[in-house]
Amino acid sequence: MEVKNTNSIASINFAEVKMSVDELEVFAALSYALEKLSDKEIELKFGATKDEIEGICEDVRETISIFQTKSQELAFT
Repeated sequence: MEVKNTNSIASINFAEVKMSVDELEVFAALSYALEKLSDKEIELKFGATKDEIEGICEDVRETISIFQTKSQELAFT
């Protein structure tokens, strides 16, 4: 996932984000799994620890937060 561009028109913030459908689906599935499954179930289903899955989701959240920061900067310029 990559934030390509951000801009603001008439107080509305826009972002151009390059994200594959697979990335979006994986993020949604992993977020759901973290919410609904036990640590053991996560390891059995995904072959990764809960901490590893949380790390993947955090990477996506960080990219989104970069977008939010850029949008806020544009709003004040």
